[in-house]
Amino acid sequence: MQTALSHHFSKLLVLLIVGLFVFNSIAIAQSRPQKGETPKSGGKKNQRPVPKTEAELKAEEERRKLEEEEKNAVVDDEVLKIKTNIVNVDAVVYNKKSGQIITGLKKENFAVFENGVKQDITNFATPEAPITVSLVVEFSKWSEI
Repeated sequence: MQTALSHHFSKLLVLLIVGLFVFNSIAIAQSRPQKGETPKSGGKKNQRPVPKTEAELKAEEERRKLEEEEKNAVVDDEVLKIKTNIVNVDAVVYNKKSGQIITGLKKENFAVFENGVKQDITNFATPEAPITVSLVVEFSKWSEI
């Protein structure tokens, strides 16, 4: 049993080493050529630069102007902070006699006052689902004490 297991591990190790060599040789074969291998055009080492045409000079001048404008661009780091107070008031309107909730109300049906001064209602919306309110009252012997 021990020899069979070690025999399988040795085969696996040999296959792993062979696979690494094959993978390495494929990777080397597909690598990019070195920079020194590319031939130079013209064959001359000391070649005089060709004078630029008017179109090339204009394009270069425009590029320089754009770069200068980008460098001199004004960075607006001013931050404007606005403080607003929005108060949400949830209200349920129901009929006193029947106890049914009244729907279809508009913002004109409501008035909100703060310190006796009427406030404007800016946002008015009805909820997607009705609000469920529950009241829990506990009656026990301990509440009598």
